[in-house]
Amino acid sequence: MMGQNDIESSKSDSRFWDRHYKQFRILIIIFSVIIFSALAIDSYRNATTVFTGTHYMRLPSKFYVAKTFSAQYDTVLTGSFLLQVNGKIFDSLSQIKEFYEGIGSDSLVKLVFFNHNKAKYLEDEDEKKKFVMMSDTIIAKKSDFNDSYLLQLDSGTYIALTIPNGATFNAGVKSGDVLLAIKGVSLKFREELPYEMFTTPSLRYLRSLPLNEHIPFLLLRNNQLIVKDVTLNTYGVRTIHLLLIIYSLIFLCFGAFLGIKESGNIGIRLTSLAFLIIAFQFATSLNYNPPDYDAVSFIKIMMTNILGIFMLSVIIHSLNYFPSPNEKIINKKIYITVIYSVILVLVAVLTVWFIIDFEKIIGTIFFAVMFGLVLFYIVLRIIKRNKNAPAEYRRASVIIFSTWLIITMNSFVIGLFYRLGVKFPQWFSEYNFLLMILIPVSYFFVLRRYGIYGIDFHIKRNVQYNLLSVFLYLVLFVAFVFILGKLSQTEINFPYIRFSFTDVVVTSSLLSQDANIIYNKIFFMLCSLVIAFILLKIGKYSQNFINKIYYRQKLDYRTAQNELINLIQTKFTIDSLAIILVEKITKLVRLKKAGAIFFDEKGQIWENKIYVFDNKNCELEIPQDLCRPVKILKTYFPVEGLPDNCSEYFIENKFKYVFPVKIKEKLLGALFTGEKLSEIQMKEEDFSFVTSLMSNAAVAIENAFLYEELRMQERMKNELEVARKIQLASLPQKVPEIPDLDICAVSFPAYEVGGDFYDFLNGTADEITVVVGDVSGKGTSAALYMSKIQGIFQTLKEFYPSPRNMLTKANQLLYKHIDSKSYITAIGANFSIKEKKISFARAGHLPLYHYNTLNSSVVKIQPGGIGLGLGDDDIFNNSIEEISVNYNIGDIFVFVSDGITEAINKDGDQFGDERLKFIITSNNGKTSKEICRVIIESVNLFTSNMKQFDDMTLVIVKSVS
Repeated sequence: MMGQNDIESSKSDSRFWDRHYKQFRILIIIFSVIIFSALAIDSYRNATTVFTGTHYMRLPSKFYVAKTFSAQYDTVLTGSFLLQVNGKIFDSLSQIKEFYEGIGSDSLVKLVFFNHNKAKYLEDEDEKKKFVMMSDTIIAKKSDFNDSYLLQLDSGTYIALTIPNGATFNAGVKSGDVLLAIKGVSLKFREELPYEMFTTPSLRYLRSLPLNEHIPFLLLRNNQLIVKDVTLNTYGVRTIHLLLIIYSLIFLCFGAFLGIKESGNIGIRLTSLAFLIIAFQFATSLNYNPPDYDAVSFIKIMMTNILGIFMLSVIIHSLNYFPSPNEKIINKKIYITVIYSVILVLVAVLTVWFIIDFEKIIGTIFFAVMFGLVLFYIVLRIIKRNKNAPAEYRRASVIIFSTWLIITMNSFVIGLFYRLGVKFPQWFSEYNFLLMILIPVSYFFVLRRYGIYGIDFHIKRNVQYNLLSVFLYLVLFVAFVFILGKLSQTEINFPYIRFSFTDVVVTSSLLSQDANIIYNKIFFMLCSLVIAFILLKIGKYSQNFINKIYYRQKLDYRTAQNELINLIQTKFTIDSLAIILVEKITKLVRLKKAGAIFFDEKGQIWENKIYVFDNKNCELEIPQDLCRPVKILKTYFPVEGLPDNCSEYFIENKFKYVFPVKIKEKLLGALFTGEKLSEIQMKEEDFSFVTSLMSNAAVAIENAFLYEELRMQERMKNELEVARKIQLASLPQKVPEIPDLDICAVSFPAYEVGGDFYDFLNGTADEITVVVGDVSGKGTSAALYMSKIQGIFQTLKEFYPSPRNMLTKANQLLYKHIDSKSYITAIGANFSIKEKKISFARAGHLPLYHYNTLNSSVVKIQPGGIGLGLGDDDIFNNSIEEISVNYNIGDIFVFVSDGITEAINKDGDQFGDERLKFIITSNNGKTSKEICRVIIESVNLFTSNMKQFDDMTLVIVKSVS
């Protein structure tokens, strides 16, 4: 996990907010309250804003057809609009009259009229396209049509569509009407925009109309003035507004959480501000033009515009620090200064324009400047990318930067296309903001995946389960209400059905209205029952699925108990019994982990370890004194209640409860259980079940101890003598004496015998081959394989002097004859004394450690290769490689087995490569024997002389002349 200190700037102490981060938290809280208040107020205003349910359009033209006329082939109806005459567009009736006077009486005129009968094209957003698609072109004589058929309208609004059951629809307003005034006030459109939008005063006037009152709409229909009294409805909450509210809350909660959680880091502070500004933009976009245009509304609109512009600079600034600081950009203050300076100029210009005349703001200028800033920063990031950052930081940075790039480019590309006249579907324009969800998702992923700043987003599994269950039934309820709502709007005309003793006849006549209403109600009730049944079934299966993935299924304790008892009765060793015990209890009780310890006849912990299962078997070292409190327990007990030193160990290893295992008051061991997979507390039935299992397992455990005792005695009797002889006979009795090389070798088996070996082949004044290996496993079988492989190497060296060829041939001999569960790792190195060159190959063994006297450093040389016996000839030959290295006087080569580097201390830490390399470097001036002694002493000191876990073999070759 990456920590906060790793990524903070070295100059953070000089920043004001680094020293006053608590005050920053207060500001974040205040800003969050303001955003939430704005969201609540705007949501309420938006939901209660008056709504006429009408699609308003500009008038197609000024020239309204006041009476129907017929041409040679076509008829133009009253209510149409004249668009063109002979391809010309006129501004007044006088111009049309003048045009007509200038042509002959028998002339033909090409007329283009707006035809309202083609209403399907009204759904298109492009106004010009609407009028073209809804137009008819006719040819008429001059005598058929003249200006007397027209009425010039200098103001008015065209009623394009009325939503069914909307306010205007219910009042009798129809598509095709011309709205002249509402309570004597004419509505006006913003002329500078290519799409329909009322001017701010008109929109404000329309939204300020009172509810539940008759509002007179003055209309022109078929050249007749009529008045329709419209009773206005509220706007309600549209789906898009609900999504805006949800998005605002997501960004608000995420930003506030970051700002409060880690306010001491500049990267988090800037990221928090960016999220809160975005949340504010979402919140205020709900009701941009309120009905009451007061000082508060003025301030809100100003803040929306100013913060909207500042948002880009804050985002760019935050990306310089999150997820890791880019010192190349941070140290050059000019970059961020330029960005903020441009933003400040834009804010100043916006403020002046807003105060003088808000309607005349030219958005293209802002678009170009903002787009330029984005391109500037993209190029800057590419040029100044932080190549030296750790891999985790670079991956996290790529994810965050790519997400912002996608969102920004999406916005700018759409804006560019829009300004070029490219139109998008209405649903795309309205819901394009949904892509913004990628921002919190990417930040959440990075913070959780890479542990940036140590922020933990873990939600307990039981909380997830409850939320998911509530969400499931909420969805089902909403679906039920939605379907019922649709059904309630459906009316079926049932036919009259005549029943008789002989047949059932469905007639073509329909039921009476009253009878049809009754049938519809019965049909509605039956459908409701069927839908409820289906949704309940869906809910049941879905809940069972949720129960399964969150481990909430009910357990059959009797079956589970019988299953475990049958299994443990077949296990005779402590290891096998412990493994099956913790594994099955973990799965049966659905625990995250379980562990078991056993006590021998002396009351000591068996092999100083806990057998643990947490989706894989493992073992933990445990000091003897930690389990003294466990020995006095009578029944299960929470580990938090144990003494401090004891409880800390078990809590650190994520255990929750301890269950003593006794038989006739004799303590045999203890079972430790972790948290349940469902992350809920264990219930009484769980405690009873585990206690019962331990009572039944106690007999098997006692038998296992007896078996273990007999097995140990037999082993001590039969194997030790054989093992000693094999071990003594197989290892070299002394190291060869080579004039130019100082050689030392030692091997310490973990038990009486071991699987490690070393050998020296063809030791002469010109060359010598060193072989070191490790047989998997321990004990007699490992020692036997060790003896066998040594004999193979001694034979092969005569015919295959190359280490690679020797290992290749050895694998060929071993692969078909070695046990499938066994394998051998080995390394062979040939020293050419005259050339001062070493050639070596490795078959899955630890690397060769080479101390180079020229640069006084130790490097690990690790050519490719797999263990002997793990693959056939093709696999082995393709994997193994041979490397040659020249050496100098004073160079040291160290061959080790994993018993050295993987030696473990009481805290579970390994001795490791770095300690070994440090010892070699620090003692490079000593003889090989002295270096060997220092390494072995260091390992013993590190492990505090704990019981040796693995064989330790060490061969050191030093060039002395």
